[in-house]
Amino acid sequence: MNKLREQIKKCMYDRASQGGKEIVKFRFPREFAGFDGHFPGNPVLPGVCLLQAGAVILEMLYGPVCLREIAEAKFYNTVLPDEEIQIECVTRSGAGNIVAADYFVRKNGRKAAFIRLKITKPQTVKSD
Repeated sequence: MNKLREQIKKCMYDRASQGGKEIVKFRFPREFAGFDGHFPGNPVLPGVCLLQAGAVILEMLYGPVCLREIAEAKFYNTVLPDEEIQIECVTRSGAGNIVAADYFVRKNGRKAAFIRLKITKPQTVKSD
């Protein structure tokens, strides 16, 4: 998964914070590993790559994170090679070091997916 994560990071080309949201743009070229075998002759970005793109955004915000739960994942439109997608990430803190994150994935201004994750963020270590 680390190789895939690194390739996803390379597909990110714009990032902004706006009104409590992280807005990140991605473009996955035809040679992106996620398209391999999904589907031959008609490549479609797998949903797991969108989940991983969300994890990449959270790692930019918090450092290494651990996925606790995929609370919801709905896919409305396919993402094809070289299409720009925009992911808006909204986070909410929970108990302790738990964070809930909602991802609104858009393509050409239209809804492509909605993903809700719960992650554990690194705890800060207090020194004496």
